[in-house]
Order: sequence, then C-alpha cells, then structure tokens
Amino acid sequence: MGTPRKCPECNSKLVPIVFGMPNEQGVQEAQEGKIILGGCCMMPINPTRGCTQCGWEYMPPPEDEFEEQYLRELLSRDE
Repeated sequence: MGTPRKCPECNSKLVPIVFGMPNEQGVQEAQEGKIILGGCCMMPINPTRGCTQCGWEYMPPPEDEFEEQYLRELLSRDE
C-alpha cells in the first residue's frame, strides 16, 4: 500500500510536510506549493504528506502497524 501520492478527498497531488524553522528556500518552496510547512513543534507521530488544495494530511501508521505492513509487502513480492 505505502504512502499515498494523491489526495483521497480531492485527487490532488500530495506534497511533503516539513517540520522545523524553514530557511529561505523552504519558505519559497512552500509558497510555490512544493512543500507544506508543518511548524516547529513535532509530536511522536506527525503527518508526512499533505494536500495544498483541501488541507488533507497523511498520518503514517503507528510503528507496529508499519512493520506489519512492510512485512506483508515484502512477502507479496515473492508471489
């Protein structure tokens, strides 16, 4: 399954969400819609991709679900 590339709400392209204090290039890329600025405060689990059109954000699965999903994907490649 992996990280989605299109927004499930409006079908627009998803862009990376970047956390931390942006430099000049980061501000420029955000203005151009290439990234979304996530702010300076991070939580244990943060959204990694977002939609610049409708605001939808992709939240990765918790670590144990991620590992299980990763193993399923690896095993399915052998089939």
